[in-house]
Amino acid sequence: KQWYQRRVRALMSSCCYSAALLAGHAPTSQVATSLQSFGDHVGQAIHHKTEIFAAETSRLGTESLSSYPFVAAVLQLSESGRAVDPLTHFDDVTVRNVINLGHGVELTYGKCESHCAEALECISQLKLDEPLISNLVSVILDIKSAKPIFTA
Repeated sequence: KQWYQRRVRALMSSCCYSAALLAGHAPTSQVATSLQSFGDHVGQAIHHKTEIFAAETSRLGTESLSSYPFVAAVLQLSESGRAVDPLTHFDDVTVRNVINLGHGVELTYGKCESHCAEALECISQLKLDEPLISNLVSVILDIKSAKPIFTA
């Protein structure tokens, strides 16, 4: 899961940064660095949305132990005094129960929303033309409203 998250983040970040460079902005310009950060947050939001989709569609298994919904749920349960026994056999039912009890999907939605807000913040200070801003904002709205078409 870690390599997948890094790959999505790197791809989105690099594409946005490259677009700024191809448009003639300097590598260290505010536009280039802001678009690079925008891409990074978009990549993270896509990754979280993909993990939400996997958790909601019963695509669970031992690989889910490293998913954000599971980890967030374990942390939430631990903070509320209901720690998860690390020696538990984590089959699909147990993983789903931990995610549900610890509100893992809801916490992941919150993280996705946070990255979407950060992405919007990255571009809000830029003086870009209206069609470009509109297209970048539509990317965020698509992430927030749609189920991903791919899974990790």
